[in-house]
Amino acid sequence: MPTTIKDKTLYSVPELSQKLNVTTVTIRNYLKHGKLKGQKVMGRWFILDDDIVEFFTVLQ
Repeated sequence: MPTTIKDKTLYSVPELSQKLNVTTVTIRNYLKHGKLKGQKVMGRWFILDDDIVEFFTVLQ
């Protein structure tokens, strides 16, 4: 279940991989290569909903 802080929704790597139906390795590769923006907090990656929308906008 994604985390919501104020009006922002944050997804962890496993949550986003399940939502997009891809592996966690794929999400981590997107983060590693800068294709997908995210923030590392206490050793865990979190991706903002807005960054997911931007990721798919760039792909078009």
